[in-house]
Amino acid sequence: MENIEINELENEVTKVAKKPWELMVAENVDFKIGQTEEEFLKKTSHVQSLIYKENNEMLKLIPKYTDYMEYMLELLRLLPRIEKFNLGNEYKTMMYQTFENIMFLDKIENKSKMYYLNKIDSGINIQRVFLRLMVKNKWISIEKFNTVMLEKIAEIGRITGGLIKYHAQNSKK
Repeated sequence: MENIEINELENEVTKVAKKPWELMVAENVDFKIGQTEEEFLKKTSHVQSLIYKENNEMLKLIPKYTDYMEYMLELLRLLPRIEKFNLGNEYKTMMYQTFENIMFLDKIENKSKMYYLNKIDSGINIQRVFLRLMVKNKWISIEKFNTVMLEKIAEIGRITGGLIKYHAQNSKK
């Protein structure tokens, strides 16, 4: 009976908490109703705020990369027939491998994360080269190239770079 009440309470907290920091706040006994994210991060320990920032970045990476993949799959369909099956397949393979590495990030221990972050970063760079080839050969328009490079991949690259920087600094300590 007690387990049922605890599960119901956890479900209610999950429904109410819409942001990752709210879930952390729900576990914090000193939380005050109406407290902002900034107030919470000031009040928590340095380690807790670093954990929040890292989890928040990883949580952002998955939906952003998924959105990018959906956009690119539509774009790859527009390639000429021969290139759709050659370069298109290579591009899709690299996208899926990079996504697989992103999914591993949440499941592995901290000392292995730099390996996967570097694999993600190199996968993104290879995809950039493929995109440059597509625009150079006029298989995609400049507008679509700019949309992918400046909006989608750039944001994913910034998040990945931030995670690499975070893990590089914290692995030395």
